[in-house]
Amino acid sequence: MWRRTSSCASKGSIAFALGADDKLRQQGGICLVKSLSIEEAFQWTQRFVAREWKLLLPLAFAFLAVPQLAFNLLMPTAISDSFSKGDPQLVMQLLGKTPWVMPSAIGVQVIALAGALSIAALALVPRISVR
Repeated sequence: MWRRTSSCASKGSIAFALGADDKLRQQGGICLVKSLSIEEAFQWTQRFVAREWKLLLPLAFAFLAVPQLAFNLLMPTAISDSFSKGDPQLVMQLLGKTPWVMPSAIGVQVIALAGALSIAALALVPRISVR
């Protein structure tokens, strides 16, 4: 059941209580939900980038840009052309001739995942900082 926590509560703050045996219901059945603001998130992101750009920029460059750029430069043009044409037969033939393409693509994605996770950790863990 959804209900307002009070008569003056905003539309963003509502309460949720499941069943009679739920701990929330035993504690009064009220759980405040904080409303989200895009403007607050944008301002937080601006402050984060201004504060941590010295670590954020090299981290993003090393983990996200360089591996993808190297992969795109090393991949044969015939494979990228066949991907753009959408011919699966030709793609499979070309991938059979160059067996290093798929493992290196997976490697690039793993490196990008590590970079994204490290940027998220930089944003969420306050002890990780350049200062």
